[in-house]
Amino acid sequence: MANLKVNNADGSAKYLKASGAGTDLDPHIPEQKVNQGDAGSTAWLVETEVQGDYDTSGGTQNLSMIGLALPASGGPVPGGTATNPLRVDPTGTTTQPVAGDVAHDAADSGNPVKVGAVARTTNPTAVADADRVNLRANKLGDLIVLKNAPRELKVRNTVSIAGTGETTILAAGAASVYHDLTHLTITNGSASATVVTLRDATGGSAVDKYSIAANGGITINFSDPATQATAANNWTLQSSVACNLEVNVKGFKTL
Repeated sequence: MANLKVNNADGSAKYLKASGAGTDLDPHIPEQKVNQGDAGSTAWLVETEVQGDYDTSGGTQNLSMIGLALPASGGPVPGGTATNPLRVDPTGTTTQPVAGDVAHDAADSGNPVKVGAVARTTNPTAVADADRVNLRANKLGDLIVLKNAPRELKVRNTVSIAGTGETTILAAGAASVYHDLTHLTITNGSASATVVTLRDATGGSAVDKYSIAANGGITINFSDPATQATAANNWTLQSSVACNLEVNVKGFKTL
């Protein structure tokens, strides 16, 4: 069998030895380079022949094996290992990019990738703040969601008001933290009716006013939370008449 002639990318001819006698290369070692996309990163395509029994009959066969050798300090190393993975990303970064086939605000098309959740009938073990977590659903696949905020960000307070001075009912949050209200109960335990003024900052403008009957009260569950205009401020109430008020307030922290 004559030597096999291969035209190299630069136009030069290379010859593969048919039986160990030839002019250029050892059997089945093509001298080809595959550019990875980075001008300084070149991988070599290596082909070799392995002998073994690859069928159910007797005897052995020769099987061509192809792999990549990657450049490394001290010489090329085998590619496709845990230490030297093959990159499908031309940038060569460890994290491979994943993207959908339809951009935001584009017409829907194709077959979207479904998002899965873990079906739970018991609470999972809590993770640390800022850890990644699984979505939770019931056994029918309905997502489990919490209204307004997780419990760690919910706030509440109970306070008594006897005079007509402005009284803090929910203390200010930390810097840049707003307290938005979800619930307010005011009970009047005196024989005098009054009007109470709700403010979202001490000395600030009135957010709302409520008329409270003698020995009466009100309960408000805000379907749309009462938002605080400026972060790190108190919520207050002020009664127009000195009487015995009991106040319960609930809300949550937000930024």
